[in-house]
Amino acid sequence: EAGGLLHQNFDSSDDFTVYSGGKLQIDGGEVLIGSDTGTYGSADLTVNNGGEVEVNPGGVLRVDDYLNVDGTLYMKDSDVYVKYHGRGNTNYGHYQQSGSSFTMDGDAKLHIKGCYSDSDSYPAIYWHSSSNIQLNSGTVYFENGSPAGHDRDCRFRTVNKWFNNLVIDKPGKQLRIYNDTVRVKNELHIKNGTFHPAGIAVHVEGDWINDATVVNSGSITFVGEGPSSIKGTSVTPFQYLYISKDSPTDVVKLGQ
Repeated sequence: EAGGLLHQNFDSSDDFTVYSGGKLQIDGGEVLIGSDTGTYGSADLTVNNGGEVEVNPGGVLRVDDYLNVDGTLYMKDSDVYVKYHGRGNTNYGHYQQSGSSFTMDGDAKLHIKGCYSDSDSYPAIYWHSSSNIQLNSGTVYFENGSPAGHDRDCRFRTVNKWFNNLVIDKPGKQLRIYNDTVRVKNELHIKNGTFHPAGIAVHVEGDWINDATVVNSGSITFVGEGPSSIKGTSVTPFQYLYISKDSPTDVVKLGQ
């Protein structure tokens, strides 16, 4: 039922853990792990192996700091926020461990609001190569903290997993890829801030929309079935642009 749960703290020892055999199910309302004062905290949500977190339609899960999943995370028509106030402690943002599971269905929205620092040691997302990531639909957003003030340039590592939609909305800040090819099934939208692929390959099956800034684009490849578009209000300085569609009739349109 609708309602809310506030687990408020400023001490990393007061984290929230879902143990093996346990389940946190949100069917409406909001669960906040951390602070609602606007000051970044260090509250983590850990889902142990055999544990489950399920955020169903209308549900909201906000985590001040580190979302560490060794079990199962499922979202459908819901919102999950990680590093909500933009910074947090010395760890990753959203970590899917080896053998863990993460699924997004419907209009699910994962909001990555920050990172500890702009370094390879503390990526805003790290999805292990042996994790089971099924982003069937929905959108992953890289954003700034709420409220602003603890924002960071950030990096992310998804180890060849597919996003469905990816939106970069970090005014005044930069998002950099760390080490692995980024794959987007539908739309990649650079809405605000700077997207810095750092020479790492990006594969897009749908549309590339640039309304902000792209630097050091590396190789951008349009893949898969169906048409794609390159559009937006800003010019993209492609370093290497490849078309590798499944059929000669799967065109890439400019400015549409």
